[in-house]
Amino acid sequence: MSDYRIIDTNADNISGCSLCGNKIPNNLGHRRKANWLKERYAEGLKYKVLRSDKFGDIGMKWFESRAPRRPGSFQRPMGCLASSTKES
Repeated sequence: MSDYRIIDTNADNISGCSLCGNKIPNNLGHRRKANWLKERYAEGLKYKVLRSDKFGDIGMKWFESRAPRRPGSFQRPMGCLASSTKES
């Protein structure tokens, strides 16, 4: 069994994910970011979270929601992939 998995988020599960290092769901910044992301899903946002069985959510990546700028181009990945865990 893999220790890591990629979570495809949506408006229903985003509040339970770590957002840019903020893991506290009751934190005002976390709630604001989750609400902002919920609005972006309707525009086509794709937001993925890297989750570790040992450390929890350790990274994320999102893709811009607007249409590609020219024919044949792909959506450009944006955001961060961060790891801020340490062994106890």
